[in-house]
Amino acid sequence: MYRALDALAVPAMVLGRRMDILAANRLGSAVFTDFQARPHRERNFARFVFLDEAAHKLYADWEKAAGDCVATLYLYAGRHPDDPQLNELIGELSLRSDDGEIHEPFGQDPDRMPL
Repeated sequence: MYRALDALAVPAMVLGRRMDILAANRLGSAVFTDFQARPHRERNFARFVFLDEAAHKLYADWEKAAGDCVATLYLYAGRHPDDPQLNELIGELSLRSDDGEIHEPFGQDPDRMPL
C-alpha cells in the first residue's frame, strides 16, 4: 500500500472509518502534516482540521473542509452508531472546537438534516 501511495504524484492519505490516518504518502505528509511523527491519538484527520491551527492556515476555504469532515463523520456515525471511539471523537470535537462548526451539525436531529 505504501509503494502505491508514494507512486502517486499528488498528496494522498488512507483514512479509516473514524478518519484515522492509516497511511500517507510523502507529499501528503509534506502538504498536511507528518502524521507519523504525531502521537497515535493525534493521527486523525478530523482532529487535525478542527483542532490544529495549521489546518486553518492550510485551507483557503477552511469552512468547506470542516463541513466535509462533519459530513464524513455523520456518514460513519450513521453506519456505526454504537462505535464508542467514534462517539468519543465526535464528543471531543464538539467540546474542544473553538469555532463552533462541529457543534451545530451534531446537535441537530439527524432525521431533519438539510442536504
